[in-house]
Amino acid sequence: MGMGMEMDEKAQSAPEQALARDAFGLALLGLLAHVPTTLALATVPTSPSTTFALLQNLSLLAFALLTLANSVLCVAALRLPSERLARALRPIARLLRPGLSAALLLLALAVNLLALVALPDIAPLIVAPLRFWWAMLTVILALASFSLHRQRLADWWSSTQPTWAILGLSTWTVLAFMLLALLSHIAVRASGLNDRLRGALDYRPLSFVGEDAPSPQAFWIEQSQTRVRWLPYSYWVVDAFQGQHIRVSAEGLRHTVQPANADPQARPLAFFGGSTMWGEGARDPYTIPSQVAALLSEAGRPLPVINYGQTGYVLMQDCLLFQAQLLQGRAPRLAVFYGGFNDLLAAYGSGAVGVTMQESERLSDSEAGRLLRGGQPLLRPLHLPLDTFNLSLVAQTNSSAEAIVERWWAITELLRALCAAYEVRCLFVWQPSIAFKQRLSDYEQAVVERMDADMPGFRQRYLEADALLRARYGRADDLLILSNLFADTADSIFFDLIHITEQGNLAVAQALLPRLLALLSTS
Repeated sequence: MGMGMEMDEKAQSAPEQALARDAFGLALLGLLAHVPTTLALATVPTSPSTTFALLQNLSLLAFALLTLANSVLCVAALRLPSERLARALRPIARLLRPGLSAALLLLALAVNLLALVALPDIAPLIVAPLRFWWAMLTVILALASFSLHRQRLADWWSSTQPTWAILGLSTWTVLAFMLLALLSHIAVRASGLNDRLRGALDYRPLSFVGEDAPSPQAFWIEQSQTRVRWLPYSYWVVDAFQGQHIRVSAEGLRHTVQPANADPQARPLAFFGGSTMWGEGARDPYTIPSQVAALLSEAGRPLPVINYGQTGYVLMQDCLLFQAQLLQGRAPRLAVFYGGFNDLLAAYGSGAVGVTMQESERLSDSEAGRLLRGGQPLLRPLHLPLDTFNLSLVAQTNSSAEAIVERWWAITELLRALCAAYEVRCLFVWQPSIAFKQRLSDYEQAVVERMDADMPGFRQRYLEADALLRARYGRADDLLILSNLFADTADSIFFDLIHITEQGNLAVAQALLPRLLALLSTS
């Protein structure tokens, strides 16, 4: 019986002896945690607030005392006999039982994560030393727990090795699959295969001018490789691109073929608008701006022409981009603002007037970025509808035809004021739409049927907006309504809801020419 009691006592003292062996190393780590923290806090400027200054001084005193106590522990761990040190550490060994050790360690890790996420930029001169100190204490707690329960952990590891082997193999299999998927994604993007496939499967029919015209699929393959990039205020522009049929400058402007006899120093003719103005489905020489430049040259009024059109822009984005050019000292001689469809579509899709196309996606991207920067992981794409936020500072929760027309006209009034201030002549063009075409080709008929099925009520709202614009503002000298330009055209002009072929671009340019010549003659 005496021998059994002796064995029990030895078993109980084994963790304490292990802790005693590691006591100096743990105490030294504690010193490495306390000394830099104390010195860092000592260099923090004293707060002008009496309360905070008192808290600073008390904190500094507390860390100085902890440093002193830690120094005493280091000396004691070196000088005390191991048996005596083990007896002194017995209360700590009893306190740090396996369950409590694990709970304390999890709590310490949680506090570290919370400090990392919630306090990244708050009083860094104070918070950073405290975060370092707490991280070091977490390491010390982990090492002390390991020292106390080393044998238990070894026994547990031995008994669960088959399970860990299966778990490890499964983990490596999943990681290998994820790596393979990532490498495949990188390879596909680097090769451009995804863009070529997307372009090759774009079956929108195109008709080109001239004998050296590409096939529609070849053109769509090239256009599918264009990208947009961020731009302050107006959100985005098309990124720089150099293709066979499409060229975009580093500034994000579509290439316009200039008349050979135009004075490059003259104030230019500037075009603003959405993707139709940018030239969706058209080669560089056959966009609306390029064809206008050629017609002006033929009419004896050669002028440099700049295409500021950007995919998806509504009139307010045109306004912002125009203002930026004025501020950069690039006031044109004449500015043409071409659109209408995107403003209607943005209001129809969002239920609000005054927002851009796909505004909810940018709202979701912004919120996702905010959450990620705050340390919150996102396991799926974030989607927030616009009515999640109050947008009344910039938009109206009314997407009626009247509200759309009044907002569009209000922006034209703002642009008129800007043009007058900078001596710029302006022309506002309400663009042609398939909704007004009477003689539809078979393909165009299918487009209209799909529009009515997928966007119920949109065509009627477009017709109402057009009628309101004509009735209220149709006699304005600087407004040109071209919505029914192709009403009696039998040829297929539209290859989707709004975009037109190169022949359509030429017809638009010809319709613009008389008004442009009249404005240029008076400027």
